[in-house]
Amino acid sequence: MYQRVLALLLLVCLPITASAEVKPYLLGEIGIADTDYDTDYFFDLGGGVQLGSFVDLEVAYNRFGDVGPFGTGVSSFSYGANIGSRASEDARFFFVVGGEQLKVDGSARVNGFQFKINETSTELYGGIGFSFNYGAGLHFRTRILVHDSADLLTFSAGFIQTF
Repeated sequence: MYQRVLALLLLVCLPITASAEVKPYLLGEIGIADTDYDTDYFFDLGGGVQLGSFVDLEVAYNRFGDVGPFGTGVSSFSYGANIGSRASEDARFFFVVGGEQLKVDGSARVNGFQFKINETSTELYGGIGFSFNYGAGLHFRTRILVHDSADLLTFSAGFIQTF
C-alpha cells in the first residue's frame, strides 16, 4: 500500500522534473522526538537527490532515542519526498510525505519480570519544512513531522550538502 502511494507520487512528479537539474546530496539532522511514552533527542543521516527547485527524493536512517514503551529504543529506515516552492532566491518551504520501516527494540523489567520487545511496523509520515541556502551547496533545514501512528512527533534541524 505505502509503496503504491509513493510510486504514484513519483509518477506525478516526473513530468515536473523531467527537464530539471539533478543534484545529489547528503544530510544530517538532530532534533527532538516525542511520543506518549517519553521525549528524547534523535538524529538522522541520509542522502537524496534534488530535482530542480520543487522536488527532493531522499532516504535516511533515523534513531529516535528511547521513546518507545518502557524506555525502549526506536529507529527507522525512511524514504520520502519533499515537495515545495521557493519563497525567495535562497529560501524554500516544502511539504514532506514518505514511508518508513519503524523498529522498536529493547528489553523491559516490570514487577521483577524482564521481557524483550522487538516490534517492526511500516507507516507513512508527513509534515512541513523550511530550507535556507547558505551558498556553495550548503543548506540549513528544519522540519516538523507527524508519523502515521500519530504517536510520534519529531522536530529537527540540520544541514544538507549538495554536489
